[in-house]
Amino acid sequence: NPGAKKALTAKYVRSEDFRHGDDVVAVLVFEIDEAEIPITKGGMDLYYRTTITLWIEPSSGTVVNQESATTVSFDKMGNQPVQISTLRYAGETIVELMDTAKSAHTKLFWIRTIIPWVLIGLGAVMVLLDVLVLPRIQARRE
Repeated sequence: NPGAKKALTAKYVRSEDFRHGDDVVAVLVFEIDEAEIPITKGGMDLYYRTTITLWIEPSSGTVVNQESATTVSFDKMGNQPVQISTLRYAGETIVELMDTAKSAHTKLFWIRTIIPWVLIGLGAVMVLLDVLVLPRIQARRE
């Protein structure tokens, strides 16, 4: 996290179907809740507090939505805020990210499941041809 200047720990909360308009994507919900992170700016001791909720499509790792609230304050309790910000993705961004997640999920399904089974089937057919058909063809030629 650039504001905290360190990696923050996310905690798994639940699985759900994320709905936006007519689109639905299965997601995992993670939350980050960090308080009293000391930061220094211009010689002043400030404290950073953030709460972030992430909706992540698990196959591709695509974040389909994010909401966050961040406060920078003079004291640890946040009673003297210097900056307060709230972030939510716009509807168009959510639609684009859901399309990306669905596309990546479909591609991964093909690469991980369908293509390997097709290749296994082709390999089995080639082995059967080599064992059953080719010896008969060679016997006829002799």
